[in-house]
Amino acid sequence: MDARRHGIVETIMKNPAIVILLVVILCAFGVYGLINMNKQEFPEFSVRLGVVAGVYPGANARQVEEQLT
Repeated sequence: MDARRHGIVETIMKNPAIVILLVVILCAFGVYGLINMNKQEFPEFSVRLGVVAGVYPGANARQVEEQLT
């Protein structure tokens, strides 16, 4: 088998330090992101509501449900 045909999995199996290095780097980026993330204890947000009223004189509830909604 040609030496160039070895895949990434076989390379990692031969060098487990690569996996450890990648995990440490990813954890470091995660901690850095968590520390520098914008955080608000009580963020402000607006809730937009709307009310739609339908008037159907002389109709019962079933007719309103079928014809208005």
